[in-house]
Amino acid sequence: MPQVFVYSGFNVLFTLTLWSVVSVPVLGSVEVVAQYPNDLQTFDDDNEGNNETLIIRKGYDTLEQAVFFKFYKNGQLTYIANGINVEQLGDTGCTPDDRFAFLLHGWRESCDVDWMKLLIAKLTAHRGGCIVCIDYGALAQEAYVRLLRKFGPLTDIMTNKLKYMYLQGLNPDKTFMFGFSFGGQLSTAIGNTFGPNQIKEIDTCDMAGPGFDFRVASLDHKDAAQNVQCIHTSRDKGTKNYDCHQDWRMGNCGASQDAADRPPMGSHGLCPYFYISAFDHPFFAVNQPRRCSSSRPASFWPEDFKMGYLETRKPMVSGELFAITSNTYPFNIEAGSKYYKKSETSSTSTEKCLRTKFTLIKTENSFFPNS
Repeated sequence: MPQVFVYSGFNVLFTLTLWSVVSVPVLGSVEVVAQYPNDLQTFDDDNEGNNETLIIRKGYDTLEQAVFFKFYKNGQLTYIANGINVEQLGDTGCTPDDRFAFLLHGWRESCDVDWMKLLIAKLTAHRGGCIVCIDYGALAQEAYVRLLRKFGPLTDIMTNKLKYMYLQGLNPDKTFMFGFSFGGQLSTAIGNTFGPNQIKEIDTCDMAGPGFDFRVASLDHKDAAQNVQCIHTSRDKGTKNYDCHQDWRMGNCGASQDAADRPPMGSHGLCPYFYISAFDHPFFAVNQPRRCSSSRPASFWPEDFKMGYLETRKPMVSGELFAITSNTYPFNIEAGSKYYKKSETSSTSTEKCLRTKFTLIKTENSFFPNS
């Protein structure tokens, strides 16, 4: 059983050797805001239905109490702490020498959503080390506008946890982050706040646009890590800014996907499933389609260059890249490389789970083929 340490006091203040963490009061109760700005209203649709397994919020007094850090080692949950805890790394089941991966979910999600479980399994198999899912699901139930107001304090809480782990030996050069949607914006903000270009790699999946794209003084995503790879699958809910080291514009110029169905599997919600599928089914870079405009197209990429975690040649490539997607699972087009050979052992438990998931969607929505 994982150890769980959760403080319940009011406005706890503790000071670290180099940094301080100050409790931020949680203002107001969790009720839906009736009116949204126009650019935020569309965010409701694609995330509706993703909240089946969310944590039920129980009146946290501070934001720190509502943000949980869930440590996984060898695929097993070993420790849970919130933003107030001053835990020792040795108590979490992880060690300072481990490779660390930090994962952030999106709005109206939590660490219990299906794609997060699948990603933890994939990273455990391909990366090992310690995986930390940052769960702010209790707050993510709130209206998007309310969550947006907490973006700065949440960034500080999460960054301070990383800084405290750094004091105990966490190596930024062995650290990876992944964030989807609102979590994508959080991941690059954490990287910038932790220290420009200190974290080794950050991958984001359809980073949220509403509430962020209009900001004039927004941080440069490329400064968040030594390499920042951004995958784009929607135009209405995803960012319109392509300013990462590699910006993958999937499917229809990154604006929509042929596989899109009813929420939560719209163009936006499909992104993490594309990312997970890429562990076994490569999405190769192709020449820029004529119908797609680009202000910063990549001028070069090596043969068989592909989207996702497993691509090791990312530092060689900069700019916007394009990949074809299909309307059925596993969503890739394998014809992108004459040297590609499908693995005979690619039918893992993760793939079976994905196929089962999309079979169920077909049953309900009569869309995805049973394959």
